[in-house]
Amino acid sequence: MKASGCTSDDSSSTVVAMSQFRPSRRLSQRAHRGVPALLVAAGSAGLAACLVLTGAGAVSAATGPYVVAGTIATGGRLIAVDDSTGLLYLVDQAAGAVTLVDASTGKPVGAPLAVGASPTEIVVNPQTHDAFVLNSDATLSIIDGRTRGVKSLSVGAGAQNIAIDTLQNELYITTKANTLTVIDGDSKTVEVTPVVVPTKAMLDIAIDSTHRRAYITDFTDASVLTVDLDTRKQVGVAVKVAAKPQSIAVDPKTQLVYVSNDAAAASVVAVIKASSAPPTVSFISTGDVGSNLAVDPRTGRAFICTDSGEALLSLDGATAKILQSVDLAGSSIARDLAVSGVDGTVYATDFDAGSPTTVVRESVSPVISSGAPSGATVGVPYSHRVTATGQPAPASFRVTAGSLPDGLSIEPATGLISGKPATVGTFSFTITVRNGVNPVAGADYVIVVAAGGAATPPPTGPATTPPGTATTPPGATGRSGGSAGTLASTGFEPASAVALAVAALLGGAAMMLSLQRRRRRSVR
Repeated sequence: MKASGCTSDDSSSTVVAMSQFRPSRRLSQRAHRGVPALLVAAGSAGLAACLVLTGAGAVSAATGPYVVAGTIATGGRLIAVDDSTGLLYLVDQAAGAVTLVDASTGKPVGAPLAVGASPTEIVVNPQTHDAFVLNSDATLSIIDGRTRGVKSLSVGAGAQNIAIDTLQNELYITTKANTLTVIDGDSKTVEVTPVVVPTKAMLDIAIDSTHRRAYITDFTDASVLTVDLDTRKQVGVAVKVAAKPQSIAVDPKTQLVYVSNDAAAASVVAVIKASSAPPTVSFISTGDVGSNLAVDPRTGRAFICTDSGEALLSLDGATAKILQSVDLAGSSIARDLAVSGVDGTVYATDFDAGSPTTVVRESVSPVISSGAPSGATVGVPYSHRVTATGQPAPASFRVTAGSLPDGLSIEPATGLISGKPATVGTFSFTITVRNGVNPVAGADYVIVVAAGGAATPPPTGPATTPPGTATTPPGATGRSGGSAGTLASTGFEPASAVALAVAALLGGAAMMLSLQRRRRRSVR
C-alpha cells in the first residue's frame, strides 16, 4: 500500500501517512487504534510523516509440481524418517544392517548398525527417536536414535508388519495367527496377551493416534478392519476394498485411509472415508500394481510407486484423483517410501540392493538471496555474484532492463557479474532469474563506476520484485542504490521527526490555551 505523500516500493512494508489518523477526543492522550498518542497528535497537526510497519520477507516463493531433486548414494529396500532429528533410516535387508543418513546432506552418520536377519519393516517414533526394525528371525531390533545402541527383543514367529502409536509409544505387530502383538515402547517389553482380530489373513496395519484407531488389511477377505486402540476391540464392520489388499496408510487430519492391492487385474488404490458413518469407499485407478504407500502429514497427499518403479504417483483422496506422475527414470522397482512431515520431501528406495535412494521434492520458484553489488572503478577487475534459491536450482540469470557498466557482463548460468569497467557513470539495470517455475524473480540494481581511487560504497540491497510486478529503475522511485525498503535520503532524520512531533503537540496545546483565554475574556 502506498500512502499519500509517502513513497515505498517494499512489498514487505505497509506505509501509512500520519495525516490519515484522526484521534478521538477521549483518546487525545492515549494510544488510538494502536498508534501512540504522540504520533496521533502529530497526525492531527497535519505532520506529513510516515509510519512504516515492517512485515515478512518481500517475496515468498511459490511451489509447483514435484520433481526429482537428486539421489542419496546410500541405498536400502526399507526406509523411515525421523522428522525431529532429520535422520533417515535405510535398511539393507541382505546385510541385516541399518544406516543413518543426514537428510539435509545425504551423508551417512556413523557406521551401519547391525540388526536381525532379513529385516521386513521399520518404523520410527519422532518423539522418542527410537527406531524399530522387524526381522524375519522373530526379533525386533530397537535402535536408540541418540546413542545408536541396538537392543533385540523376541516377538514370536509369524510377525508380518508393524505400526506405532506415537502418542502412547506402543507398537502393534500383525501376525499370521491373526493377532496383534503389542509392545510397550517405553519399557521395551511385549504384552503377554495378544489382541485377537477377526480376520482371515491380516497383513498390513496403519495407526491414527489422534483418533485412536488402527486399520488392518485382510488379504483373503479383501477388506479393512478398524480397531479401537483404547479398548482393543473391532469398531463397526469390515470395509470391502479391491482384491488382495496389501499396503495401507492413513491421514489423521482427513481420516482418509489409503489401501493398495496386489492384483494386476485391479490396480487401484482404495480410499476409505473413515469419518463417515458407515465409512465410504472410492477408488483411484493407478494402471499398475504399486509399492508401499506413504502420506504427507502436511498436505494429506498420498504417494505410491508403480510396480515398474518408473513413476511416483501423487494422489488426492478427497477427489479420488491422481494429481501427478513423477518420472523416476533409472529406478528399477521402488520398494518403500517415506515422506518428511517437515517439508514434504519424498524418499523412494530401490528394490535392487546397492541402488541409490531417489529424492523427490516440490518445485519452488526462484528467490534472489544475494545483496546489492558494490561500486566499481574504471580499469579495476570487478566481480559480484547474484545468487538465488529455488527447486530446481536457478540456472538463468539475465539482464532484462537497463544495462551493465561498459566492460562488465553476466554469466547466464551462474549469475556472476565480472570484467573491467571502462566508463565512469551510474548504471541501473534489472536482473531476472528463472528456474522453470513461475513466478520468476527480479531485482533492480545500481552500480556506480568511479574514475579512480576507492570504489563507491555499495547500496543497501537489491529491490526485489514481487511476483507479477513490473520492475522499475531505482532512479524512478527516488531510491539510491536499490533497497526496496529504503526511502531516498531527505535530511529528515527520525530524531528530527520526534522533535517536530513534540513541537507540534506543544504548539497545538499552547494555541488551544490561548483560544480558551480569549473566549473567557470575550464572555466577560
